Amino acid sequence: MSLIVNGPRAPEGELEAALLRAHQLIDSMVSLHRGGSTRSSFVPLSGEGAVREAVCELADGARHSVNRSAPGHGTTTGHTGVAFNALRDAGRRGVRVRMLYAAGALSGEEIWSVSRRDVPWEVRVAGGEVRNVLIVDGRVALVSCDTGRSGTVGTITEDPALVRTLDQLMAGTWHAAREPVGYQRQWQWIRGPEVRRVLWQLRTGAIDEVAAADLGMSLRTYRRHVAKIMHVLGATSRFQAGMRAVELGLLSETDRT
Repeated sequence: MSLIVNGPRAPEGELEAALLRAHQLIDSMVSLHRGGSTRSSFVPLSGEGAVREAVCELADGARHSVNRSAPGHGTTTGHTGVAFNALRDAGRRGVRVRMLYAAGALSGEEIWSVSRRDVPWEVRVAGGEVRNVLIVDGRVALVSCDTGRSGTVGTITEDPALVRTLDQLMAGTWHAAREPVGYQRQWQWIRGPEVRRVLWQLRTGAIDEVAAADLGMSLRTYRRHVAKIMHVLGATSRFQAGMRAVELGLLSETDRT
C-alpha cells in the first residue's frame, strides 16, 4: 500500500518506519493515559463523555479538513449523536470531511445513513481493521479506544511528526478503501441464504473439506465464498469472520440447515 499525501512517494523504508511508528503510537495511548504522561504534546482523556466532547471541540474548530476513521458503529465518535452532528456541521461549513469505516462495521442500511447526498462528507469502507482516530487540519489528532472495565480513554496529540504519520497512514488506507455503492452490493451478497450457510460453517470452525461436503458444494466454490466473505468483513481468519457475522446479526439458528 503506497502512502502519498500531496507529494512524491517516500522511500519504501521510510514508509515502513512510518507505519510502524503509527501503530506503536496508537497502541501506546492507553499506557500514556494510565501513566499520566506529563508531556505537553499529549492530553489524556478519560471516559466516553470526555472523548465525545473533545471530538466536538476539534470538529468545531476545523478550518480545512477532518479525517476520521472508526472500527465500527457504537464507538464514541460513531454515526449518531452530538459527535456525528459536529462532524456534519463541519462539512456544511465547507470543511472537507472524510469518514472511513472498517469493513463489516456498518450494515448496508447504516452505511447509507452516513453517505446520503444531503450529508456533506465523503465516506469509504476499508478492507480491514482501522483504528478510532480523528485528525483535524493535519495538526492535531485524537486517538480513542474502549478498554473494557476502564471504559473509553483517549489521547490528543499535536506532535507534528506523530500527527503527520497518522495522517499518512489514514491517507493510504483511504486510497485503498471502497465506495459505499460497492460496499452495499457486497453487503447484499453476504446476506444471501447460501452465504449465510457458509458463515455458519465458519462460526463452527469446520475444516474446508467437511464444510463443503456438508453444504453440498465443491471445495473450490466453498473456498471462493470464504475468501470473499473475509474480504467483505475485513477478517483475517475464518473464525474471526464467523464471529463478526454473529456480531452483525447475519446468522440465526435457521442457517444451520
